[in-house]
Amino acid sequence: KASEAIGVDVSEHGLNYANSHHKKSNNRFLLADLQKSLPFDGGYFDALVSFETLEHVSNQENMIKEFHRIIKPDGLLIISTPDKDAFVGKNIPENVFHVRELNKKEFLGLLGKYFKVLEIYGQGKLVAMPLWKRVARAFVKILPRKFILGMANIIFPANVYNSLKRSTFTPITKIDIYKPNIDYTVLLAICQKQ
Repeated sequence: KASEAIGVDVSEHGLNYANSHHKKSNNRFLLADLQKSLPFDGGYFDALVSFETLEHVSNQENMIKEFHRIIKPDGLLIISTPDKDAFVGKNIPENVFHVRELNKKEFLGLLGKYFKVLEIYGQGKLVAMPLWKRVARAFVKILPRKFILGMANIIFPANVYNSLKRSTFTPITKIDIYKPNIDYTVLLAICQKQ
């Protein structure tokens, strides 16, 4: 229903996919690097959404600063990131695609330099994994990738594979800004430009 929506990605492949599968009359997709200046005038957007992006950017300060620049006064930033503290002591391997993960305090501190954080939400709870699931996950990891892809639906139907996940889906739940996050793997903040 927006008059205009713009998506950005650093991947040309991603942009090609978006343009071929999601193109509408009121949207467009542009090549942009969140670690550099963004190709928009100051105060261009009413709202900006950035889900599961921050942890993939090394210059996070510049990214948030640029978001602040391109959002109109009183405009909204809706942003999410995994909470690294949710994984501490849980024997979970590091995500090799994440450049820098933040905990709740660091996330709110970074956002607070440029925005007023109005609300924070959590989603996804880690589940204790019984021994049989840990063994099954280890087995999946040692199989050749080609074999897994070819046999995935036969050996590991979606419902079985999904049961091996480390976190469980939970609705987005409002949490206290000032208390530590002990439950949720992903944090989502609603921020307003001041």
